Amino acid sequence: MPATALTLGFLPISRRRLTAFAALHGVTVTTANGPVLIRYLTRSVRWRSTGGALGWLAGAAIAPPTGALFGGAIGYLAGAFAAELHSSVRRAPGPRRALLVKRHSKDYMSWGVQWGPVLVLAVLVLQGLGELLWRREAGA
Repeated sequence: MPATALTLGFLPISRRRLTAFAALHGVTVTTANGPVLIRYLTRSVRWRSTGGALGWLAGAAIAPPTGALFGGAIGYLAGAFAAELHSSVRRAPGPRRALLVKRHSKDYMSWGVQWGPVLVLAVLVLQGLGELLWRREAGA
């Protein structure tokens, strides 16, 4: 099964699939955007099929009866996530250049992203302390 997924994932994108994708998303395929759409579809299919195949193999190795199915599904979703993450990173054309302006994380991240992990850790520490106190009271 993993070999089939990998084989199908690395086949060229068909015109039928491209037109179905374009119709689903309301995009008109032109000579300018056609290669971009084909690259996007090719990359996403390959990441998903590779993730599914690796997940299938890992699941079968860890939990043989049903692990392959769950591992394949999880690997497929991880591959889809990786493909979208790869597609969402914008790269400027040409060589990369350093920006000589001092930047701060608060310029790019919201308050929740900056302080969320700190608040989660604080809640976990307080929960752990509460657990210790509760066990101490229950034992006394």
